[in-house]
Amino acid sequence: ASDLESRQDAFQLMYTLYRSPEMEYALEDPTQMWYSKFNASAHTNIIVVRDFQTRKIVATLTIVIDSELGLPLEENYPGQIREFRSKKRLCAEIISLGFDENVKHSNEILVELFKYSYLVSKVVYNVTDFFIMIKPRHALFYVRKLLFVPIGNEVNCIKINNKPVMLYHLDLSNVKDQSKVENQPGKNNNGEMYKDFELALQNKKWMSALKNMVLDSEMSIFELDYFFVQQKSLLNKLDSSEMLELAKYYQSRETKLFLLNFSKMDTFEILKV
Repeated sequence: ASDLESRQDAFQLMYTLYRSPEMEYALEDPTQMWYSKFNASAHTNIIVVRDFQTRKIVATLTIVIDSELGLPLEENYPGQIREFRSKKRLCAEIISLGFDENVKHSNEILVELFKYSYLVSKVVYNVTDFFIMIKPRHALFYVRKLLFVPIGNEVNCIKINNKPVMLYHLDLSNVKDQSKVENQPGKNNNGEMYKDFELALQNKKWMSALKNMVLDSEMSIFELDYFFVQQKSLLNKLDSSEMLELAKYYQSRETKLFLLNFSKMDTFEILKV
């Protein structure tokens, strides 16, 4: 997602999904969009799947790269990621994963979403570890097919209306070896998609194009103002250190200054950034 319309469609899809009677994750929101301060980061990427004919977004997934802002999971699991950071691992969290209620072949689409998450995270950011919070009853697919392992007990997540979740982890630096172990006779080809993921990484031309697409997709000042000032007043709630962290990842100096103007820094400090 690289423009206001596609981001908005992805946020609205997640809101509709989370407001459904089957989930009831989200409280009523006049914006009818589901997103947070983490979406303001230039290092947060929204991946979308469109219907080939209608061009409607039918599935989405968001990758949040770790920074001084932290990760969304820390609201529920404040200690689990500390050890990874101490070892200089670069972590990322997968959030806002959802499908249109009428979409078909959701498991196949999930693998494709995960493929692009894997490629973007490794090629653009050199991420070493994935984390995801999921409902316990959905865990089997992630454990068997994607090779995630649980690293936290079940908790009630405040953000999604106190529904139960569990935290899972995937070591991206070891996933090739792990998939070989899992794919022994009688192992049901667990993790087999990583072979395709690794083959894609060898296509240097495609990986270069993917990297450029990601780097060119950062939000404009107009989009930041629309989502984080007009629709939801989120920028005003960040402290100066959080604003500085947001600003430093944007390529545009004008965007950096726009963000820093919401901080408590004085003008002289802002101009030095």
